[in-house]
Amino acid sequence: MSDARKVLEAYSSSKYHRYDEITAFLKAWAECYPHLCRLESVGQSSEGRAIWSMTITNFATGEDTVKPAYHINGQHHAGEVTAAATAVYTIHYLLTNYGTDAAVTELLDTRAVYVLPRLSVDGTEWYFDNPQMLRSTPLMWPSPEEPEGLRPEDINGDGKILLMRIPHPEGEWKVSEKDARLMVRRRPEDRDGTFYKIHTEGTIKRRTADGGLEPFYDGKAITGDPGGPYSRERSFDFNRNYPLNWKPQYRQPGAGRYPFDRPEVRAMAEFWLKHPNIGAAMSYHTRSGMNLRPSPLIGDDKMNGFDLQMYKAIGETCKRITGYPTVSVYEYFTADYNPDRLDVGSWLEWCYDQMGVQGFEMELWNFPYICGVPYRPFKELKNLPDEKREEEALMQLAWNDRELNGEGFTNWTPFEHPQLGPVEIGGWEPKFVGQNPPEKLLHQEVHKSTVFTVEHALSLPLLRVGDVRVTRLGDRLFKLAVQVVNRGYLPTNVTQVAVNMKATKPVEVTLAGDVTVAGGKAKQELGHILGRGCGGASMWGNGASPTTEAWAEWVVAAAAGTVVTVNVASDRGGYVSHEIVLGG
Repeated sequence: MSDARKVLEAYSSSKYHRYDEITAFLKAWAECYPHLCRLESVGQSSEGRAIWSMTITNFATGEDTVKPAYHINGQHHAGEVTAAATAVYTIHYLLTNYGTDAAVTELLDTRAVYVLPRLSVDGTEWYFDNPQMLRSTPLMWPSPEEPEGLRPEDINGDGKILLMRIPHPEGEWKVSEKDARLMVRRRPEDRDGTFYKIHTEGTIKRRTADGGLEPFYDGKAITGDPGGPYSRERSFDFNRNYPLNWKPQYRQPGAGRYPFDRPEVRAMAEFWLKHPNIGAAMSYHTRSGMNLRPSPLIGDDKMNGFDLQMYKAIGETCKRITGYPTVSVYEYFTADYNPDRLDVGSWLEWCYDQMGVQGFEMELWNFPYICGVPYRPFKELKNLPDEKREEEALMQLAWNDRELNGEGFTNWTPFEHPQLGPVEIGGWEPKFVGQNPPEKLLHQEVHKSTVFTVEHALSLPLLRVGDVRVTRLGDRLFKLAVQVVNRGYLPTNVTQVAVNMKATKPVEVTLAGDVTVAGGKAKQELGHILGRGCGGASMWGNGASPTTEAWAEWVVAAAAGTVVTVNVASDRGGYVSHEIVLGG
């Protein structure tokens, strides 16, 4: 067994792998499957780590650049390690199932897949090594002041940052009568009993003269509680560093100094610019358990109607395969949550509105949903009655007891806080229950998502030469008609936005060979060709079939038996050549 094969024996879809492990797997796959994949570094992180990208296709059927292409990226955010796990599993799945799985074989024979497993390579290493969380990178936004007040910290040394509950006569929380682990809101009529204040586990600090922080507590009210284990609020956010609708840091936290400020984000963007064959894409995140589609900034009533139809159709495929609903970012989140201060500068905006690519952001894993809690938009969630919240919290605790042997929740345990005195520390495991699935449940997340992306990639346009008609008009004169067919689900432009933005070119057909073109142009534009999914529905539920073909015609002068070549070119529909013998 080769060394590369031995390396791959350590790969598991039920384990979160570190950067060096992923690097070793990628190199081993490239060595073991040279006919199906190529590995390259598209850039370096702030700390000098390579940003890896894997190209996957059957090179025997053509180079990746002449085929319609699908892009997958994982982990804009450091703590969303399920995203990279899914991207890496996709590589494993495609390579090991080629030749035995019909869908995978068709995909790699006819399309190309580009996978950038982990964008936040520096931040993820920090995330694994520290109990705190951060957004994208350990590099901090320059600021003269660190936030004062309660700073998240693992004060009891268990490797986690949980919650502290502190008895307090004005506390707004009490212990549930149905489960002693559960804290519920104090009702207006709750005047007698034991009540609590709840804070993030940590230490209270004040700013020093040099801008740093030092422990200090004067016994007054606790301030500055971030409400969770995020201690590095000034971390750059890679998913706010894209140019479309970019806003400066004071308006959009994490945005950076300018668009594509971060080398990791810039590296991926430069790769896209070099690969205009990318027509559809997936960006993996956690933890809403749903598939997000455009638009982040406008409602469906203002979206391009054709693109919306295509997004909804592919979204239904996602739901059938993964169980995850596909929702508009604006309709489901922003409209009711923060309509006056939209989050901007995201990958999804850049992908669709600027590049004209049909992109999704899949939010992997949803802990409450796994426990049986229904999906709810923010408006409904924030108005949920306390009794319903308690009922659903009990469902989550029951699931934890049943599926995780109770290990996902740390029971409240007394601890002598160095500043606050007696407290109790407990709560849900934030990183590998709240933000990501426990490893025992990881495979089911990565597998179903991978199966969907295979189908999404197979929906890309695919140009082929269909019917060819050669008619002899005279001794050395022929009429040539060539049918160009799109065998994909999506049109050759993929999105209408791409046409509006001129982000993709019309289909071109050229004629080459030892002939004289007597009628028609040697190079002809056929426009964009619809896919089979582009038919409109009538009020009765049916509609006209889309026209998925176009014809190019020439009159040529040549000797009988002359071979001519028809070349069809589309950056998103692929490149194909077809030889034709004239007469004879």
